[in-house]
Amino acid sequence: MPIEPYVIENFALGTNNAPDAEDLFINEMFNIQNMVNSKPGQLITAGKESAALKQCAGYETAPGTNLFHVMLDKNLAKTEGETEWILVGDEDSGNVAIVQYLSSAEGQTAISSGSFNAGKIVCGGGAGFIMSAYVFDGAIRVCDASFGGIPRWFGYILKNWFVGATPTAFDNYYDMNGGLPSLSDNGFSFSALDSDDTVTFSANDIKCQLKLHNDPEKVNYQWKKKFQLAASIVYDGTQESLLTIATNKVLDGENAGVTDPAVGNFYLSVGSNFGGNFNKRATHIKVYMREVGTELWYLQATYSLSKGGALPHSDDYQAWSYSSSTHHAYNVKLADTDFWMEEPSTIYTYQVETGHDPDIKYIDFGRATEGWKTSCVVGRTVYLGYTKRYGEDGGVPTNGDALWKSLPNQPDKFIPINMNIAVKDDGENVIKTITGNGVVFEFKEQTMRVVNVSQEIETIDLTVQANGGIVSADKAIDTPFGPVWINRYGMFSIDENGLVRMFERQSIDKTRRPTIDPTYWGTVYDDGDCTLQYDPFKRQILITNYGVFGSTTNPGIIFDMVSKSWTKLYNRLAQVYSNMVLDSKGNIVFAERPSGSSTRVDLAVFDFDEASSDKIRIETPETDFKHGSGTYKYVYKVMIKYKHSHATTLTNNVEMKIDGDATTYRLVGTMAQSASAWAWASYVMPSSAVFHKCDTARLDIGGYNYSAGEVDIDTKLRVAKVIYFKRHLPHYRIS
Repeated sequence: MPIEPYVIENFALGTNNAPDAEDLFINEMFNIQNMVNSKPGQLITAGKESAALKQCAGYETAPGTNLFHVMLDKNLAKTEGETEWILVGDEDSGNVAIVQYLSSAEGQTAISSGSFNAGKIVCGGGAGFIMSAYVFDGAIRVCDASFGGIPRWFGYILKNWFVGATPTAFDNYYDMNGGLPSLSDNGFSFSALDSDDTVTFSANDIKCQLKLHNDPEKVNYQWKKKFQLAASIVYDGTQESLLTIATNKVLDGENAGVTDPAVGNFYLSVGSNFGGNFNKRATHIKVYMREVGTELWYLQATYSLSKGGALPHSDDYQAWSYSSSTHHAYNVKLADTDFWMEEPSTIYTYQVETGHDPDIKYIDFGRATEGWKTSCVVGRTVYLGYTKRYGEDGGVPTNGDALWKSLPNQPDKFIPINMNIAVKDDGENVIKTITGNGVVFEFKEQTMRVVNVSQEIETIDLTVQANGGIVSADKAIDTPFGPVWINRYGMFSIDENGLVRMFERQSIDKTRRPTIDPTYWGTVYDDGDCTLQYDPFKRQILITNYGVFGSTTNPGIIFDMVSKSWTKLYNRLAQVYSNMVLDSKGNIVFAERPSGSSTRVDLAVFDFDEASSDKIRIETPETDFKHGSGTYKYVYKVMIKYKHSHATTLTNNVEMKIDGDATTYRLVGTMAQSASAWAWASYVMPSSAVFHKCDTARLDIGGYNYSAGEVDIDTKLRVAKVIYFKRHLPHYRIS
């Protein structure tokens, strides 16, 4: 009988462990280990972890947390461009190390071989520290997501205070408490003076003084009213603190001995000893006044800490002056002595300036034990999930299902009316938020919601009830294809049509989709003891188990987003001991815990490029050679097209499994060493069975050199042929 070939000529779809073998396409394998289908139609050896890039002595991350990648606008060398940093949080101390990146000539990213710290953010909190951070306008906001430390701010400041007097220059990185501190602790006071009185200053406080000019012929009774005065601090040029009311709360012109006030003028002094106590982010001080018995605070003056003082919303600044006779105090006036304010300003209220009521007690996250577990930025607005913050009653409640939003362009400012946006009372905690196009993807314990934030009022566009939840923040990532997440059921994504099942442990309907061996997925997922990240160049997702301390056998998966297929990984990573982040070159960076160390982590990269492996394995689907039952197939040769660059000959590295794995034959043949061009390897049945009769069969192709054990090798496979001839079963009939 003529021979026939059964050909697998396109290794395109990776593994699909469908329960029914008939559900496998001809180019889907039953099992693929340490090989991936990065190149169309062929399998190549998978990548692996590269050498450790940087040792972080004294730092110990926690599985799934404490790594954060950021690009900032400034760098220590003050050159053009951005500085690339990896933030490494120490779970024991709450300190966050800032490890600077450098780019090599080859365009690959390497961590600086110089100083371990470009800086250090001190959140505190002690053991159990979990870092949560976001970036806004080149500054980092970071907190302890376990609510044990103090939210901090880290950024670069280049500015001069008190220009025109004795300037104070800032040109460096600063780690400061987060939030928007008011003047409450800054010794702020207010007094009214006759125009002939001398303005007094102190080196240790900040003081606002209103000078009133007597003129019986031009008396303005607006100045004779009883007033309260208050002030606020503006941070980053846009974020205004709560008001601090002056210590002497009520005053009028008569208190200053001014019987016939005609015009007024404000003076602000900042003591030379006090100037260094300002938060370096402060940019302005704003002075407000209201008549006793009224509610509205009106802006009277704005003082730029750099340029001086001006009338509200005026660019005509009066520069700071300096006087050694007043304890090196800085002072400024709103106008020349020849041009005074005719009456108090009643145009700009505090509500108009800030967008909220002045009686709110808390507007930020800046005190001890406050914080958030997850955050994202959409446009110019920050969203925080699962928060702990002081309430109006002074308590510190934890709001697990809360989603806060900041005021636009004010990334530290969260007012009560913007809490619990679009909340559903389902009793689930918010685990992770991811930014979308005008939406926030909100992952909870059991569900995922798409919150539309493109309008003033947030709405829920979609709720994924089944398969939507995650157990920790490192189980969901953002990709160009949309958010991708994993849970005990498999891996999922979402598009404009709804939930996308990328692979499932078990399909719950009859729709054909990739499934995964429940046992293997259980090993990788391990009740949530795993993480994932996306490689933008290979368009593949790496999923890895955190593994055992000191182990190099952590199981993993590579999922190809183009072909929608997955393959197994073994011995490709050491002990991953943090979440995985992407650097600017698209490399996946993670912290690993070196064997024998409990006080150090090393930053490493997963290299998706082909790398040698000693555990290559490809198991083809069981096939009946397209002839169906009732026809015997007699197999006597297998041919595989391959190439590899290693100086190793692979001997007898193919097995054939017959009739549902009832019998296994190790075939006889070799793949020659250093086959740089595509070549055919021929394998025949062992001498005990020149050919074998079977109904069904499948191949098990390995990087195994059965005569010498496992060897490291990089291999590419393109085509597999099974050569056979067929024979029908005898046909009997009644004579």
